[in-house]
Amino acid sequence: MTGVVVLQHLEHEPAGVLTDALAAGGHRADVRRLWRGDAVPGSTARLAAVVVLGGDMNTDEEDAHPFLADERRLLGRCVADGVPVLGTCLGAQLLA
Repeated sequence: MTGVVVLQHLEHEPAGVLTDALAAGGHRADVRRLWRGDAVPGSTARLAAVVVLGGDMNTDEEDAHPFLADERRLLGRCVADGVPVLGTCLGAQLLA
């Protein structure tokens, strides 16, 4: 099984059936609950892919949500290193 990091911004924006779909495809979902203080990976080493979920915040609200800056750095590394990324809603905005 390979690891896919799922970045969840808020409790009411869960991964839902995504974790089941990943498991069915042979991937382990490592859900990071960022609002609780879970860490954003600092590198792309050992990442099969990254999924960035939605959230109520805007992409520039780093004062209220400091993890956004860490996410932006990780996404830049993913693009540079060729790690697949799926961004939905806020996740897509951060990736852009």
